[in-house]
Amino acid sequence: MINQPAGHVENNETVMQAAIRETEEETGWQVELTDFLGIYHYHAANDRHYCRIAFIGQAVEQRYEGPTDKSIIGAQWLSIDEIQQLSHRGDLVQRCIDDYLKGRRYPLDICQGYTV
Repeated sequence: MINQPAGHVENNETVMQAAIRETEEETGWQVELTDFLGIYHYHAANDRHYCRIAFIGQAVEQRYEGPTDKSIIGAQWLSIDEIQQLSHRGDLVQRCIDDYLKGRRYPLDICQGYTV
């Protein structure tokens, strides 16, 4: 299943710091966030609610080969056509891709300074 890097915000961490940390843990790459993409809500069949806070970024440096998170099989760089032909982990993956392709972008300062 294909998913974007995702995870949880830890204590005393901003959502932006969490996005950078989770991306490195799950891909081995350090990233620089460039834009805010959006907030997405999903109500699953098990009656749980999920909130995804999505960013756009660019790869800066590969810190190590592959993910350190043992639940991640591997990280791949794929074209949009390749992504569209694979199974996604959930509806939120496709919604983020669609918004990105539509050119949706917001300034990062929308969510700076918020810590858990």
